[in-house]
Amino acid sequence: MDILPALPPGECITTLLAEADRLGVDVRWQPQPEATAPSGTYVALPGKPGYMNLKAANQTPPSPSVCRLLAHEMVHVIQHWHANFEAVLPLGWPVNKSVLPKGGVSLHEAEAFTAQWHPRRVIKAVKALKPHKDFSTNP
Repeated sequence: MDILPALPPGECITTLLAEADRLGVDVRWQPQPEATAPSGTYVALPGKPGYMNLKAANQTPPSPSVCRLLAHEMVHVIQHWHANFEAVLPLGWPVNKSVLPKGGVSLHEAEAFTAQWHPRRVIKAVKALKPHKDFSTNP
């Protein structure tokens, strides 16, 4: 689905976790059985970075589905940043209706469901974010 070469899942996961750490976004993992699909939420906090609650099996080699989950949740981080930590709002990114879950989703979720299939684009966007003033290493 992406014009760019495939991003190895391990590299995707490592990069997105490093970016979450750089931005002060806490990532909380809960193990689950391998047969269960990974799931997660980004909890946006007012005025500051939020945190992610993720459920996934510990898989070797790393799973592309975990890469997509992290990319999806990082889109919500980007949305939160762009709304000045007041809400999680759509960015105006493209939406592909063929990848959306049945039953419909909000526009900000539709952006995340579409972007999760393009992790390199998500990584590029998240790397452009500056850490929140409370988490910056510079005074």
